[in-house]
Amino acid sequence: MCRPLHIGLVLASGLFTGCGLDLVCPHDPHSWYDGDNATYSLLEADFTGQKGSFDFDPSGKANSRRLGAYNLSSGDLEWVDAYQSAHFMEERKVAGYGTIYDNGNLDLLVKVTWTDILDQSWAELLRVERYRCEGNVTRYAFDPDWTIEQAPQSTAHTEYWASEIKSDTKVTLYGEYTDSGSKMVINRTCTEKTMQQDEWDYADGAYVGSTTRRYDGTGERHWTQWGAAYNSDNDYIGDDEYYFDGSTLQEYGVYTAGTDQLTGFWSLLYAYDGAGSGTYTGYNGAGDPSLQCDVTMTASGDCEAACDDGESYDCS
Repeated sequence: MCRPLHIGLVLASGLFTGCGLDLVCPHDPHSWYDGDNATYSLLEADFTGQKGSFDFDPSGKANSRRLGAYNLSSGDLEWVDAYQSAHFMEERKVAGYGTIYDNGNLDLLVKVTWTDILDQSWAELLRVERYRCEGNVTRYAFDPDWTIEQAPQSTAHTEYWASEIKSDTKVTLYGEYTDSGSKMVINRTCTEKTMQQDEWDYADGAYVGSTTRRYDGTGERHWTQWGAAYNSDNDYIGDDEYYFDGSTLQEYGVYTAGTDQLTGFWSLLYAYDGAGSGTYTGYNGAGDPSLQCDVTMTASGDCEAACDDGESYDCS
């Protein structure tokens, strides 16, 4: 995308009567779906009253304030999200440019920079497109110190989403992303309060999961990891619970690969920084508990299991 192609906020003022949008898609979930659409909808519907800036509380979200501005002539767009004090995110900055049409269509290129409660920052580059009831979001790995203009043209995208607005209450998305060399494929259904998605490993089928996420960051996931796909002797079946403060409760069983023979069960509660504690129970061939351990994890990634056989084991 070359900057000269983006001519800014193209607003056909003749369509605005103060009574709502003349949308090219008959469905209008834009005030809630994927979070940022609440801002795009605000810009589309009430730009005359905003005088080039906006400052509001995205109701029902983890963030407590969204403060930003846009330029009607250049299409430059930026905002900063502040989060609730108990949340694990500290700040999110969005800056970029593009075209926001008053009929619901979008074509944007933005840099998103996240900062969490550990004062760690990371960034991503997003190309956001929406035409009628369909859209695409392409996510690229991005250095926080880069500007959009400095981004290498060869930067590979790490995530891609194709979306379809089904109704005022449902949006479906198909996506895939690459994480540590493994490609994952995802089907997601968004409603006003939750995102429900099924995911599986695209390359070898080693992982399948089902995740429910709420827009405040809480949620739960059920997952299975098959050992045969990567020459492991074990299968893993587990459940994760995600909390508002960024902590995670993870509970999973360890099974002899290809069987229902339970050999161990972990119950671990991680804080956002990775520190935490939990328990491990080992099982013998008859399925009876044979070992009980108290587990301690540190923020640096160390894990120690102190067990009732008098031994301590490294579980890092």
